[in-house]
Amino acid sequence: MGRIIAVDQERRFAFVELAGDAPPAALTEGGELLVRSLAELRETARLAVSRHVRGRTLGTSIAKGRPAVGEEVVWVAP
Repeated sequence: MGRIIAVDQERRFAFVELAGDAPPAALTEGGELLVRSLAELRETARLAVSRHVRGRTLGTSIAKGRPAVGEEVVWVAP
C-alpha cells in the first residue's frame, strides 16, 4: 500500500507515500495500518489513518511501535 517517508516520534506522527494502487477503503479515517520491516517482514508498528491526505501522502498517528523511514505499510482488509 505504501512506504514510510517521515516519522516524528515525539509527536507520534508518521507520513506514508501511497502506492498508486492503494485501496480507497484503506484510507478511511481511524482505520489501522501495519508497518513491517523489509528484510524479515516483521511488524514494527501500527498506525491510525487520519483525514490528512495530500496527493499521494497520507498522515497517520503512531498507535504502537516505532516505524522507520523506508518500511513497508500494509492494510489488512477486514
